[in-house]
Amino acid sequence: MTDDAGEEAARELEVFKRQRNQPVERLTRDEALTAEPKLTPHLRRALRLPDIAQIRNNRMAVALAEGAKRKGAEILPHTPVTGFLRVPGRVNGVKTPRGDVYAGTTILAAGAWSSELLKPLGLDLKVKPIKGQMLLAGGPP
Repeated sequence: MTDDAGEEAARELEVFKRQRNQPVERLTRDEALTAEPKLTPHLRRALRLPDIAQIRNNRMAVALAEGAKRKGAEILPHTPVTGFLRVPGRVNGVKTPRGDVYAGTTILAAGAWSSELLKPLGLDLKVKPIKGQMLLAGGPP
């Protein structure tokens, strides 16, 4: 938590977990930074939830994009990749409806749809979509 709203949300979550006899541990800023040194230095405190083993996709995507931008990446939202640009022996970018994007390193992170993108390269990646449930409901902050 880095602000009052975050601290209030954490207090509510802690109460919720304790009322249900679920494990929750309040960490000081120093304890959290010792456990995970790459956390923001603006952290006030944190909760450890040892029974939670998941990543919140929406939050992770935002964090990854922000981290990439800080390292100089350009994020192109709503720009689907339609193919790869190649030089002999390697991929050096991607094709999009908005034009070609060249890169020193190209990372394929299309999940279950990665295999479709790789077929034109002659690669057969054995992944496919599997039915799962995910719901993200927005509400007031």
